[in-house]
Amino acid sequence: GDLKVLYHILHETLSQIKRKLKISLIILDRGFISSKIVQTLYLFNYSFIIAFRRSKKITKTCRLLENPKTMNKSQFFIPSLNKTIYRKNTNCWVIKDFEYGNPSVKVNLVIWKLKRKKNKSKGDSDLNHEYFLYITSPDVCSKTVYDYYGKRWRIETAFRQIKSLQAKTRVIHPSHRIWLFAVACLLYSSWIYRHLPKDPESIIPEELITNKLELVYNKWIYNHIPIRELIEQYLRILDKNCLSLF
Repeated sequence: GDLKVLYHILHETLSQIKRKLKISLIILDRGFISSKIVQTLYLFNYSFIIAFRRSKKITKTCRLLENPKTMNKSQFFIPSLNKTIYRKNTNCWVIKDFEYGNPSVKVNLVIWKLKRKKNKSKGDSDLNHEYFLYITSPDVCSKTVYDYYGKRWRIETAFRQIKSLQAKTRVIHPSHRIWLFAVACLLYSSWIYRHLPKDPESIIPEELITNKLELVYNKWIYNHIPIRELIEQYLRILDKNCLSLF
């Protein structure tokens, strides 16, 4: 049921966005691996990267990539998948025309093999590496998938910062809560716009100054300060501290 709702939301959103924006690549997490969603992305002719879940057959493939007899080959056949896997570099492998889902769709299955970090527990005792799985449209370069997907985490960082800027309230009415969230988004966007760095990689800061902003919020909540004045106070605080934010 949830996937059906998600599918309709995605279809409607892409229909509206396509009229106004040009999208070169769509990056989605594992919650979007439905084959119907992939069909929708193909329908709109969008390139995409979607995180994929490991199955028993994929786990067998990962074990083959641990085997010294196969891990250094440029390509080899995988009986459990009835497909050939190709090595793109030391860390990247790809299976072309990989089929999954109902209705079935064809995608590229990209496997990134990285050395396991010492502080991470082993989910599979016989695997010495971490494996990151992605499905992509055929036109996406497999060697860039891991780096591109890593940029998606900036969305999570942005949500965390927006949440830190959101006013606290005990009101349970949805309209009030949505309005407070919208104000937090406005404040965050104004920070980005006002302090847009030359380097695009630094556009989302890891930390924002929130202590003084909380005082502004408290004053606003109890004294009902107009939103325009709130934003002006917010920007004045950032102006005084902008050098310490980057």
